[in-house]
Amino acid sequence: MGRLLLLGCSQAKVSDPEPLPAIERYDGPAFRLVRRFLRTAPAPLQDVDIYILSARYGLIPATTEIADYDERMTPRRAAALRADTLSELQQIVEQTRPTRLFISLGRDYLAAIEGFEARLPPFVQVTVSREPAGKQLTALRAWLYEEPPPTARRREGGVRQPDLPPTARRSVRIRGQTLSLSLHEALDQARQALAEGRGNPERYRTWYALVDGRKVNTKWWVSQLSGLPVSAFAADEARRVLRGLGIEVYRVGD
Repeated sequence: MGRLLLLGCSQAKVSDPEPLPAIERYDGPAFRLVRRFLRTAPAPLQDVDIYILSARYGLIPATTEIADYDERMTPRRAAALRADTLSELQQIVEQTRPTRLFISLGRDYLAAIEGFEARLPPFVQVTVSREPAGKQLTALRAWLYEEPPPTARRREGGVRQPDLPPTARRSVRIRGQTLSLSLHEALDQARQALAEGRGNPERYRTWYALVDGRKVNTKWWVSQLSGLPVSAFAADEARRVLRGLGIEVYRVGD
């Protein structure tokens, strides 16, 4: 008995005209994380069967070769897929007999497996990740590598700060000013700046953060929160501020 991972497909895809395995075709952050895991994780951890819920193809093994396409999951499409997806998921569980199942799906994708709990035997331990995109990646990594989920974060100076709800305000300092914001407020400010076309959010080299799945420059985000120009502070300061606000930061290629 091993583990079973269920991922939702990604809008980001590799545009190779030839068919590619689904795990190679999809190119969102979760898929890059999983590919890195498959390349580098010790053999004892690689007891994972991976399936992908695709808006076009339904529930497929990660090794299934698929063509490039452009189709989004909608509530209507999820409803059309539900019966077949539930039946296929039940068969997969019966065949692989996993002890643990991790589900990382967006809201519309979850609708396509609504009622799945009734199809699972009692020995399967299920984790459904419902966090924002960044935290979903953190939870997925912890599950893949069998690490304990992060229960605390470090602030500058080594003081441990417990995780807080997304609506709770946190205080961080940068260049003599204090930012007091909740995770929700920080996201809302970034969304507003993106909607208004302020600055250069997508101009990054090494580090980025996610706003509703969109990669943005970490310094750009901190600039929007603080009012400071991006030239007024360093990249490591931006990462510290975002992490202090509960925002995940990622390195290109990870």
